[in-house]
Amino acid sequence: MIDFRNITYSYGTDMSPSLANVTLHVNPGEVVLLTGSSGSGKSTLLRLVNGLIPHYHEGEMSGTVTVAGIEPRDRELYELAKMVGSVFQNPQTQFFCLNTTEELAFSCENFGLPVSEIAHRLDTTVQQLCLEELLNKNPFLLSGGQKQRIACGSAQMMNQEIFVLDEPSSNLDGRSVRLLAEVIAYWKKEGRTVLVAEHRLGYLKDIVDRVVVLNKGSLIEDFAASDFYAMGSSAFIKRGLRDPHTECCVAVTDQIDIADAGFVSVANLQYSYSKKINGLSIPLAKFPIGSITALVGENGAGKSTLLRCLCGLNRKCYGTLEINGELFGLNKPTGRAYMVMQNTGNQLFAESVRAEVESSCSSAEEVTAILDALDLADLAARHPLSLSGGQQQRVAVASAIASNRGLLLLDEPTSGLDYQSMREVASSLKKSSIMGCTVIVVTHDREFITSCCTHYAVLKNGRLSETRVLDEDSASELNAALDAMQSSVTDTACMV
Repeated sequence: MIDFRNITYSYGTDMSPSLANVTLHVNPGEVVLLTGSSGSGKSTLLRLVNGLIPHYHEGEMSGTVTVAGIEPRDRELYELAKMVGSVFQNPQTQFFCLNTTEELAFSCENFGLPVSEIAHRLDTTVQQLCLEELLNKNPFLLSGGQKQRIACGSAQMMNQEIFVLDEPSSNLDGRSVRLLAEVIAYWKKEGRTVLVAEHRLGYLKDIVDRVVVLNKGSLIEDFAASDFYAMGSSAFIKRGLRDPHTECCVAVTDQIDIADAGFVSVANLQYSYSKKINGLSIPLAKFPIGSITALVGENGAGKSTLLRCLCGLNRKCYGTLEINGELFGLNKPTGRAYMVMQNTGNQLFAESVRAEVESSCSSAEEVTAILDALDLADLAARHPLSLSGGQQQRVAVASAIASNRGLLLLDEPTSGLDYQSMREVASSLKKSSIMGCTVIVVTHDREFITSCCTHYAVLKNGRLSETRVLDEDSASELNAALDAMQSSVTDTACMV
């Protein structure tokens, strides 16, 4: 079905190849998991299948790729779209419409399918993916996880024989991850061929047939799924991979000591999305100075909106923020907070990684130390937007840490990060915490919470719970809350 033969590929003028002499065969109906460190070439392999390489991304390639007997470089993208459905790492980049229902129908309309057939496919897809609650909304105003679900629905609509998914679970809550797993399992049952590039491995355990491990552009291992998931934790860590055996549980490890230095306080926060849609209502929230708080909740609960309010990016937000005794209104930027957004590509502007971090810090020595700590030194001269999604994430985190702001706000900072990169981000945030910086992190990543978070709070229906210290008792409660989110499927009629 899919053949890569001696593929070597480099983007543009990049001298180091993203893929180096890769040979891989994928059989019809197989579900293959591609994993490996950030920047190892996973996304590049997927782009070779759906034709984005060479039709969109310029570069130098040797070797051959065949998909269902044809070479993608010899066909137009619209022809390949009939064969290959794609879900991108940043799903917003593949939206064309301002209404989710229209977005789902767009591909079928574009190919001139009968209205009755489009309506049938739309009903089936909405039911299979439990998308009723997301219909007739502006896709650009959805949460990251909700956007990912619409992107999966759009891919499903064309009934292609092949699907490629790039980090599809990166911004999803537990419930949405479970739905995603059910969708992929359904595609497998239907005999579709699926390639999934992922760092989160646990949810695919009972679905994938093979696991391919890449490192620095080379295919280093090709496992039967049963052999891969039978490995012990040390084997995953040795390979720089997330451990699927521990990624489903928050535990308490070495905690950093939080000095009794007061709180970052939020009072009387009110925000509405519109006159008809209520948003956030938080009478009082306190985050200990120097703490790292995990902000958890279902997709669409308002977590990203809350961070934007705390950063002063929502002008219609009312309330006050108190940092170190200074009081600020929430309807404009305070100059005391720094936010790392879900789509970090929107906040990278410099011509090189080093220049990007230097824009937040004037000390050359400090910039060098931060680049070393986040394993970015070898990428210092690269343009930030030429990097993989996970590498861009680390650059944005590096800029945030270099800013030395009193309040760091991070929205899903570990999406697209491998195990080692996640640990490096966690370690850097711990160092900032020790220096008195207060960190609030929106995350669904239990391994990351275990690695560095000292507190947690739950956002539900626009209300924020009390910020709690993460200890053995509260960790059990947090796991129970996250498990409840995973099982809280509102529409039990989903076909998959």
